[in-house]
Amino acid sequence: MDGAGLTDHERQILTGIEDVACRSDAVLDLKLRTMRCRPTPATRVLKGLRDRRRGVFLCALVALSAFLFVPAFRTSAPVLVSAFALTWTVTLLYALLMVCRWSRRMPEAGSRTQRWE
Repeated sequence: MDGAGLTDHERQILTGIEDVACRSDAVLDLKLRTMRCRPTPATRVLKGLRDRRRGVFLCALVALSAFLFVPAFRTSAPVLVSAFALTWTVTLLYALLMVCRWSRRMPEAGSRTQRWE
């Protein structure tokens, strides 16, 4: 700016506007951080059904792996050993995926947000 600077009155007005804007942003930021989406009872039921289906699928993979392990161990046929190795790998990866999903849903010990109003 080449001209004269702001007058004292203009600086006071500008400071007041900045204070109001910063205060309202802080309140909005706090509200957005503490806002939680609460699931409806219907979504809880559907989520429980999905979890049960995933558990049943994991149990089926474990059973299939165990079923393939016995003949693969007894006969040492390359096809059976390969099938067992594949199903066991898929079983372990799926179990790891389920553990990751479960740990993501677990609440952290100190994660409760405090209101500072």
